[in-house]
Amino acid sequence: DLPLGIGVGIPRPDGTGCNLTRAADVSVGGAPQITLTAEPGVWCVKVYDLGLVPERVAFALDVSHF
Repeated sequence: DLPLGIGVGIPRPDGTGCNLTRAADVSVGGAPQITLTAEPGVWCVKVYDLGLVPERVAFALDVSHF
């Protein structure tokens, strides 16, 4: 249960990644890790290693909107 970084943002204009507008260090959990009010448009999600993951890991990401 090592923490990972996760963030939500807008895609970079050159297509090379995601400019994060909200980010958090998260661990396994069922409760929302990041919540925000978002304007209509294209958004991206980035999951990243905080330097604690020693080998390949699997993860699941659940995005909900209402």
